Amino acid sequence: MSKLTEIKSRLLQFAKEQGFKKEEFCRVIGIDSANFRGKNALSDLGSEKIVSILSHFSNLNPDWLMLGKGEMLRTEAEKKSSEEALAIKIISEKDARIEQLIRENERLLAQVSFFKEKEG
Repeated sequence: MSKLTEIKSRLLQFAKEQGFKKEEFCRVIGIDSANFRGKNALSDLGSEKIVSILSHFSNLNPDWLMLGKGEMLRTEAEKKSSEEALAIKIISEKDARIEQLIRENERLLAQVSFFKEKEG
């Protein structure tokens, strides 16, 4: 049997703790169970997959998953803090996009005004 990467090993530990069988857990997180066997067991999971897993299981402590530090599960306070930080990030990104669209709208209005003056 091949040795798993540390992250994959911790994921299976988390799955067991949550009452999942390996195949069921893999289906839930969208990973083929073959990723945990043979040569594939030694390959790293991509960052997008890890983000997806952490988004799906908000009680999973990212420090524990990635670094093996802390407890496996987040406390309610940590979970809430993380969710608030994510909400702030999303709002900030949307605010930046709105500002960008406002500038684009102003530029387009100036062009329309220019062409109207040119016609008239």
